[in-house]
Amino acid sequence: MKATRIGKAALAAAVLVLTGGLWFGLSARAQEPISKQELAARGKVTFRVYCASCHGPAAKGDGTLATLLKTKPTDLTLIAKKNKGTFPVEEVRRKVDGRELVLAHGTTDMPVWGLSFQDPEKGGDQEAEVKVRLDQILAFLETIQAPAS
Repeated sequence: MKATRIGKAALAAAVLVLTGGLWFGLSARAQEPISKQELAARGKVTFRVYCASCHGPAAKGDGTLATLLKTKPTDLTLIAKKNKGTFPVEEVRRKVDGRELVLAHGTTDMPVWGLSFQDPEKGGDQEAEVKVRLDQILAFLETIQAPAS
């Protein structure tokens, strides 16, 4: 193993340590319905906190931790282009959530955000909070899709 490579578990731990403390300051609560633009704006912040270290600030797969991964992170701006111009919201939701094994996702290097978006000290059903975070990320990703040309 090269010195620049680290184990999956260590990488996941590093990401969670770097972002885990932010969970408590950025608690996602069930909210009144907001506009798609506001949801995407919040998603941009959520993406920067949880996803950009691997996927990069522009979601091109070139984050600061990308070089440490065995599999290069996906360029998330090409999702719709790879799906005949349609952004597959529910498919992407399942992949980001990560609690359901998605074989097409490839490796399991990506953290299981559906669990990470929950506060272990709070306990109980936190699906509403998880849904808010996922909705934010999905709304943001949908706004940055490359033209299908």
